[in-house]
Amino acid sequence: MYSDPNNPLFHNYTQSSTSDPTTPIWDDNFVNNDLGGWRTSPLAIYSSTSSGTCTNAGNGVTSCKGILLSANSTSSAYAITRTAITVSAAVNKVLVANLWYMRTTATAITNGMEWEMYLTTNSTLPTAQTYNPISDLSVGLVLRIHAFSATQANIKLLLQRIYSQPITNIDFANCAINSACFQLLAAQTIPVQNNQLEVAELMNETGAQGRSTLEQNDINLGTAGSIDTTNLPWFDMNQQYYVGVWSSNGTVPLLMLSNIGTSGDCSGLVPTIFDCISLIEYQPTVAAFTTTIGPPPQIDLGGFFGPLIRAIISIGIFILNGIFGFIGFILPAIQQALGVLENVLTQVLNFLGNLLWPGSNLGTLLAGFLNAIIQLFTNTSYGLPAFFANFPSYFTNFLSWLQITFPFLAPMFSIANAILGFAVSVVPTGVTIMTLGLQMFLFGYGTLILASFFIYTGDDGIGGFLTFLGTLEALSFKILNIIATLTNLGLDILVIIVSLIPKPLIQMSASKLPRLPTLETGATMAFPVMDLGEARNGNMVVYWLWSMGLYMLAWFESRNPSLPGSLGAMYAPLATNMRILSVYLPLLQAMVLISGGLLLAWTAMMPLRTIGFDIMGLSPFGVSLGRRTGTGPSTVKLAVGQKHVVGPAAKAEKERRRQKEFEAKKEEEARKGIVKHAKTQEEKRRSEELRKKEIERKPTGKDIKGPDLT
Repeated sequence: MYSDPNNPLFHNYTQSSTSDPTTPIWDDNFVNNDLGGWRTSPLAIYSSTSSGTCTNAGNGVTSCKGILLSANSTSSAYAITRTAITVSAAVNKVLVANLWYMRTTATAITNGMEWEMYLTTNSTLPTAQTYNPISDLSVGLVLRIHAFSATQANIKLLLQRIYSQPITNIDFANCAINSACFQLLAAQTIPVQNNQLEVAELMNETGAQGRSTLEQNDINLGTAGSIDTTNLPWFDMNQQYYVGVWSSNGTVPLLMLSNIGTSGDCSGLVPTIFDCISLIEYQPTVAAFTTTIGPPPQIDLGGFFGPLIRAIISIGIFILNGIFGFIGFILPAIQQALGVLENVLTQVLNFLGNLLWPGSNLGTLLAGFLNAIIQLFTNTSYGLPAFFANFPSYFTNFLSWLQITFPFLAPMFSIANAILGFAVSVVPTGVTIMTLGLQMFLFGYGTLILASFFIYTGDDGIGGFLTFLGTLEALSFKILNIIATLTNLGLDILVIIVSLIPKPLIQMSASKLPRLPTLETGATMAFPVMDLGEARNGNMVVYWLWSMGLYMLAWFESRNPSLPGSLGAMYAPLATNMRILSVYLPLLQAMVLISGGLLLAWTAMMPLRTIGFDIMGLSPFGVSLGRRTGTGPSTVKLAVGQKHVVGPAAKAEKERRRQKEFEAKKEEEARKGIVKHAKTQEEKRRSEELRKKEIERKPTGKDIKGPDLT
């Protein structure tokens, strides 16, 4: 049904024209001389003027109308439209965002003043005095002017990268790769009083490799500055947006305006542009793009089920962005926790190493070695990713040399080069997935440690503590085994890809790549009984262990700055309250000493109880090592990593294994033949000996004697 282009349930095509003129998506001429189409903060009002460049007979401008943003020292000024705007009309075209503004006073502009035009999916007017669109989760696009002196400013186009995070959460200071900044137009002149300027973003939404332009224009002089990029924007065109304007607290009064002509609006003016604050779409010329594009011959309007399909796609995108947003939220805390764990292990190994070999700093050396290995696999400048990234160029140069000597090899190596390039592009994604998986395992491991200490010791006392250590050891090495297994899996995948290269020597070498060994331990995971038996029986050892656990927990949560993995580090507003726990650390330390002292005193008084003395009244309590429900800590041994090879390399490996088995079988048969022959000879020899003995036992004529007649 769906494959039928004439089925109206899924398709509704209309023939497009051969050309697509510039078309306004939204603009405001303020024809009613008010802000009836806007929701405004208290410091945003309607204003009009004919001063300065707002009267220009040559361009046909008679006045300027718009929103006057008069922010004060404590409050920002802002306004958003009442009606949602659909920008999807600019899909496969160029989306233009126009902002015209003018200074209405001679007050000097200072460093840090900012004003913006933005698009938000939220129709509700913010109420915060210091509201800033870049901190708003619903804002997807910001056209930002940031003054860094009295006469110059930087202009940026900021786009929301992660739907669950505001723009300000992603660095955009220098417009680096993967930042929220799409374009930067630096060091642009700020207009003087009553001289208006236009800031415009021409954003390429064609999907082809073309130009996106950020520019500043003067209504008299034309383009004052511009910058182009061929990067494709990540702005979501499938949402409905509300247009907003904003100026930061402390900024001089600014008029966000539309130029008005004799017709009462901004159409028909002399410049071939829209001189309103507006959103525009147009079809670019093919010459502006490196890939040939043009208006599609047909436009699919979706048919009867079109809205339902688009809704399902939007919901799927929202859920996926929520998942990535959650991962991005917990990732910094997990990384910090891993850093603290690394430092602790380093110091412990340094201490143990210096006991055996003073000055060896074994932990530091081991940490450096492990970091070097990590850099080898992850560094994009000199590690394996850099090698794989540059390998296609090395391989291409090698192919160029071979083409001179062996021209017939060029097609074969071209195919191999394409396969290898695909593998290189997949490697970073695989590394990212394995890293996230490892971090999630470690996060669960740390949470289990904090919660299970009190449960194990409450169940079984010292025995529960040993069970806790054994379970901890089992979990630790299971995590290490997961890392080794995933690494071996990555090596297996690499061998599979390399084995596709049609060169037997390469296939044989790839199949010999070693695998990481795994760690095997006799310790097992034992689940707690969950009855707190020893604690209910009054075992004083449990309370002593709990007092130490409470002290360590309070110390961990009350550190300033908050330690990674603590509540204060995960949720900053709790940090101040959690630091109050540091006041109780001396009390908890005293509880540790008191519980330990009572434990020693009870042990000392126990002989007196046998004769009826109970001086300290400790008879309801007891001291015991508790039950032993688990194996506890155990030894660790290495196991050889397993290979899982498929493809041509697997065939070669299988053939070698078959040959080896055949030779072993022949050797076994030969050995059995020798043994059988030896057994046969031994049986013959024994039979001959028995026959001789039998002959010797039989009486002969000489042995027969007659009766004694004497």
